[in-house]
Amino acid sequence: AMRKLEKVRKKANAISDRTEIFDRSKRKQIEQLYKRVVPKRPKKEYVVAKKGVQVRAGKGKVIVDRRMKKDALLYLKKKVKEGK
Repeated sequence: AMRKLEKVRKKANAISDRTEIFDRSKRKQIEQLYKRVVPKRPKKEYVVAKKGVQVRAGKGKVIVDRRMKKDALLYLKKKVKEGK
C-alpha cells in the first residue's frame, strides 16, 4: 500500500508541476489518481429480521425489517434511473 501511495504521490507531483494544464483539471486528475489507491470501506450489509427467529447480525451488518429493505432497494434503483 505504501509503494502504491508513493507512486501516486510522484505522479501527482508531476501533474502539479505541469504549466500547460489548468489548475482545475490538475486537481481532477490528482483526485482520480488517489481514488484508485485509497481502500474503499465495505458497504453495510442488511440482514432481514424474520418473525420469531433470532438473526445474528455481526460486524458490518444491520438488522432491518423487510419493508425497510425494499424501500432502500427502490430508492437506489430510482437514483440510478435518474442519473447522478
